[in-house]
Amino acid sequence: MFETIKRFLQKQPKEPAPRTWISAGGSKKTFFETKGRTKDQLTKYRNIYEQGGIFSEAIDTYALFTFANGWRLESENKNLADDVWQWLEHFDIDYVMEQGLVDALVYGDGFQENIFNRGKKIDRVVARESWSFDINHDDHGIIQGYMQTIGGLGSERTITLDPAQITHIQLKALGGSVYGVSLIGRAMDEIMRDTKTAESSATAIERHGFKKYHIRVGREGEIVPQDVIYDISKLFQTLETKNEFTTVKDVEIKNIDEGGLEKIDTYNDISIMRACAALGVPEELLGLRRGSTDATAQKRIEAFYKKISRIQKRLERVYSHSVIDQYTGQPGAVRLVLNDVSPDDEVQTSRFINNIVRCTPADPFAILPKRYILDRLNIDEGYLEEPAPK
Repeated sequence: MFETIKRFLQKQPKEPAPRTWISAGGSKKTFFETKGRTKDQLTKYRNIYEQGGIFSEAIDTYALFTFANGWRLESENKNLADDVWQWLEHFDIDYVMEQGLVDALVYGDGFQENIFNRGKKIDRVVARESWSFDINHDDHGIIQGYMQTIGGLGSERTITLDPAQITHIQLKALGGSVYGVSLIGRAMDEIMRDTKTAESSATAIERHGFKKYHIRVGREGEIVPQDVIYDISKLFQTLETKNEFTTVKDVEIKNIDEGGLEKIDTYNDISIMRACAALGVPEELLGLRRGSTDATAQKRIEAFYKKISRIQKRLERVYSHSVIDQYTGQPGAVRLVLNDVSPDDEVQTSRFINNIVRCTPADPFAILPKRYILDRLNIDEGYLEEPAPK
């Protein structure tokens, strides 16, 4: 009896479990049968990105600004941080993170495999095709693992992976769904409209780029045989930009398309403007201008910087928890930090610190400790110990 009570007291308390369901109207089997989470739909998103153009450039702009200023590691243990740095460089973490972000933007979710060695220690991280993965979860939305489907029709097989084996990058999701929202999927209507507008513009230019002529055969009241009209029509089917006409007096050529195309640029500008708005990227960053003032453009870019900052915070948490913590075995001991993308933030931080330090000239660090200032300005403390250059 005593041993039974002792074992009962030694049991670890259970993890808090949610009481609500991911869908109030049904179970997970019906809730996730939603538009856009099929292989065909995800493959379509991939094709749109791979075709290039303004939509691919918008996705790449997110990646460019997110990683442009590099990254650093923060830790109280310098030796451990140096070890983690060498390990991350070993499998090119920069490229892996960029792939993860692009996949999350294109598909809604980026899935990367954490590969473990024989000693059951994480060795490296590699990106996988996101459209081939599904998330295993219970009716409360708790992720139990991941499943990858490989092979073609008739020869498909599945691979099941534990949560620790996958680094899952997800930037935005709706409540009640374990899958992320694709940026291309959200902008699909505008992408299709822009595609139709571009195709229509190209067709219009092809049809109206050269002048059109009305060719009248015969004189008023004269009945011209149909075969004569057909033969003369064939003579003018291969008109080019450089043509001179020599006709008899009963053949008259009149230009009927002197105006050409009008306001075609307006239609394309509106289409591009709506597409950029749907993708969330300022047009100026894609090399486009609509005649907006520099002040307006600057405000849009500043707002984009804030969006990038939020993405950076999300990626920092994902890779610090799913990758670095598994390598060190010490959660939170080393943390990945992506450097700020906005140059204005560093200027404002410097001004803020300068104003505070000047308030106490006798002891500049009376209010803000030196450690705080070094961290805010991203300065390695060891740099201060180095001799000044001659």
